[in-house]
Amino acid sequence: MRPHCPAPPDRYSARGLSLVEIMVSLVLGLVLVGGVFSLYRSTHQTFRHHESLARLQESGRFALELITREIREAGHTPCGSPLTANLLVSAAGMPTAWWANTAAGFLRGGESSSQGLVATGNAASDHAANTDSLLLLRTANNEDALTSVLTHDVATQTLTLRAPMPIRARDIVVLCDDRSSALWQVDAANANPATLTYAAAGLNCGTALGRVDAQCQSAVDKTFAAGALVAPWDPGLWYVGNNSSGQRSLYRAEVVQPAAGAASPALVTRGVEKVPGVHDLQIDYLTRNRANGGALAAQWETAAVLAAKWADPTLEVAAVRITLTLRGEPLPGANAPRIQRQFRTVVALRNREP
Repeated sequence: MRPHCPAPPDRYSARGLSLVEIMVSLVLGLVLVGGVFSLYRSTHQTFRHHESLARLQESGRFALELITREIREAGHTPCGSPLTANLLVSAAGMPTAWWANTAAGFLRGGESSSQGLVATGNAASDHAANTDSLLLLRTANNEDALTSVLTHDVATQTLTLRAPMPIRARDIVVLCDDRSSALWQVDAANANPATLTYAAAGLNCGTALGRVDAQCQSAVDKTFAAGALVAPWDPGLWYVGNNSSGQRSLYRAEVVQPAAGAASPALVTRGVEKVPGVHDLQIDYLTRNRANGGALAAQWETAAVLAAKWADPTLEVAAVRITLTLRGEPLPGANAPRIQRQFRTVVALRNREP
């Protein structure tokens, strides 16, 4: 009997994928991956767009808050009293530092300029051309930096304080009560006991804290009673400058002491970056005529119209209109537009009439 032999398998039953089928599969896979990548890219760009827009909105509100707060404080002291003795004024014919020149106005604008206080150029912290600036003279609004007076010894020109404050020799401070205020430079500061002394030296033209005129004449001394307040002087110049990333930011120029070991002890002006992304700053001013019952002007004016008239009572600034333009960071993509938003606000000023 012949042994049984199984039939040979069908030669077509063990075949693999053909080259055509592989190619079709690869094409379909690539189309699917491309669709997923396109969806991811579109979603990512939308996310970046909304993220940049949210950042601009936040930066715009924060920048306006910083500037408007200082505008309202310009020319005012913690005691609400007028400045009657500015010991930092220079002799007749000599210029006074920008941060001490209260006679020229506590609020002063610059039309497409930094008012000569910061270089205009392309370096970091330089003023950006064709943007406005705003100079504000004020005391610090930080309550932690304020302290009250226990005793005032006119004979030794010494103030004994209720608590130490972050003040060093050569710093500028305001001493005030409900009737008057004095602006002067600290001669020496001690922590224990907490005292400040002043002298007719350094930037001080005298020691009379009651009243002096714009040429440091007609001096009237005064003994401040217990409870008078001492506050740091914190003037600033707001402007748009170039930052270290090649973009623009909102800057504040401040007066600071030079670094230890500097050749000159004179106070210097330093630009400090406050809010990134601010590309432009434009400012207009509404004035009132104090000599005519405070009548408001019929139109807004630029800083160029008010140049050298900031202390003129017939052109007292009643409101400031600020327009900020912010630009977001470049979005990915060769043709992706850069987000730009404009913010505007109007700040009404309190009457600074003594």
